[in-house]
Amino acid sequence: MRSTEVSDHNARRNSINHINSALEAAGITEQETVGSLLKVSIEAILLFAGEHGSCRVDEFFGDPQYRSLYKIPLSDEEADSALRKISVAEAAFWQRESMKRPSEAAEIAVSFSADDRYAIVANAGKVIEVAKSLQKRVANELSGGFGFPVESDSVSVVPYSVAARTSPLRATDSRATPVRTPALANASKNINGRTWHPVR
Repeated sequence: MRSTEVSDHNARRNSINHINSALEAAGITEQETVGSLLKVSIEAILLFAGEHGSCRVDEFFGDPQYRSLYKIPLSDEEADSALRKISVAEAAFWQRESMKRPSEAAEIAVSFSADDRYAIVANAGKVIEVAKSLQKRVANELSGGFGFPVESDSVSVVPYSVAARTSPLRATDSRATPVRTPALANASKNINGRTWHPVR
């Protein structure tokens, strides 16, 4: 299967289910946790790309060793280190995946470092809200602005307050401007001649 084809086992949705399972077992599905923030980042990718190029990423997010990290509240001082640990581990996973099952998707995934992944997850809440808004706006404009119904969303929207309350984006409420740490500020990435910047 080429990386541009849809995964035949819904790896991103499986990843979300793995995280949900850990949160449900702990009875904290309504709390803002490291796991809930990771779910937002996966949902954002799912929104943009569906299951294209997801490879076997569910093998990573389904690894039992990360379940305890998923349950850490974002208000806990350990949340930031847990997020960084997962980012480092996922970057290493894609390195192994690219050697074991070479593909275009794995090659792209490898181009994102642990710091890149940390920045992406930290900003995911804002990204998905903007994406949803644009998606609905474009759909309305394509319909001629006559209010034709837009198809229901395939993924849920998690409030930006989730991302705003993480350690790297500490803020007083969902309307506050995130304060970026040096690691996040320097997370711009040049990939294939294009420079990517964290969402501001």
